[in-house]
Amino acid sequence: PLSLEFTPQISSIHSLIGISNSTTAILIHLYVGGGVLGYEIRRQNGGDFVKSSAAVDMTSGEKHIAAFTADPNGDKLFFDGELVQVIPPAELPSTGYGFISDIPGINAGYLGKTARSGNQYPYNGSIENIKVFNTDIPDDTLTAWTLSGGF
Repeated sequence: PLSLEFTPQISSIHSLIGISNSTTAILIHLYVGGGVLGYEIRRQNGGDFVKSSAAVDMTSGEKHIAAFTADPNGDKLFFDGELVQVIPPAELPSTGYGFISDIPGINAGYLGKTARSGNQYPYNGSIENIKVFNTDIPDDTLTAWTLSGGF
């Protein structure tokens, strides 16, 4: 799982975190903007692996907390104390990335932008805290953490 505390200045789509091959469209991208929290895992130009977003009540200039996790029960997005998106395993492709290290030619990782063949989606706001976990965390714990900031 990955969890972030952030205070956006809402405009168009902009990256919270981006891990990529900067010369292609191969990436993992967690983004906000336009009333959504979303993520994208892309294999190549136009070849989406997973792309999903959830409508959220995001207030410009106020702190929010989001989390993303991928586990055997599917990909999940949490936002301000709610599980806002679940993509069940049956809806995920059977082939593709399992880990960040599986991204071919990975050469860039940023907070606040995604280096992606000419586009960067710069973040407008502040990112106060980020945590990356190497163990499973139950949904109820992630829900509580994204409500209270207690991660």
